[in-house]
Amino acid sequence: MNLRLVIISFFTISLFACGQSKSKDNHDNSNELLNVEPKDANIDQLTAMIEKAPGNPECYYYRGLRNMDQEDYTMAIKDFDECIALDSTNAVSWFNRGTSYFSLNNLDAALRDYNKALTIEPTYVDAYFNRGVLFDTKEEYAKAIEDYNKALQNKPDFWDAMYYRGLDYLLLKNKEKACDDFKTLSEKNYEDGMKAYNDYCLNKKK
Repeated sequence: MNLRLVIISFFTISLFACGQSKSKDNHDNSNELLNVEPKDANIDQLTAMIEKAPGNPECYYYRGLRNMDQEDYTMAIKDFDECIALDSTNAVSWFNRGTSYFSLNNLDAALRDYNKALTIEPTYVDAYFNRGVLFDTKEEYAKAIEDYNKALQNKPDFWDAMYYRGLDYLLLKNKEKACDDFKTLSEKNYEDGMKAYNDYCLNKKK
């Protein structure tokens, strides 16, 4: 099974902008560097922001995302550690740290963080999906299906979740339910679902 994760999710809480100069008369290079919103900043800019405002979780969060973009998951985890230490109530920080752990194949730590994200935000669709992928990686297909079900309850057009659920049904020898999913995906022109429906569900007569 070719599994893919939801890698990044949006920061969903309101935080103060960090590290920006409040003086119009101060024109040194460091302040010019910081004249950007954290969500638009690069790693160097975010590092400078952190030096000026080390208590703002938003800066660590976005630097963690930039490190994920560069596939530097170890550094991303360190940034999310700092973000969570400053604000442990934001589900998306736990989610992205969990995904960083998952990318390093630390499944236990990833599962812990996904569970925490879902405790904070019980309708967090991406967390259900990624936890489902994690259970697939562990070959715990029934648990994966439960998570894909929850993802689809909250987002009925989450076709990736339906596709992986269909594959899991096949692995559990429930072809009828698998084909129900693949048929729906085929009707929605979801390419992988169309192929699966053709390969596993249509009666082919020679």
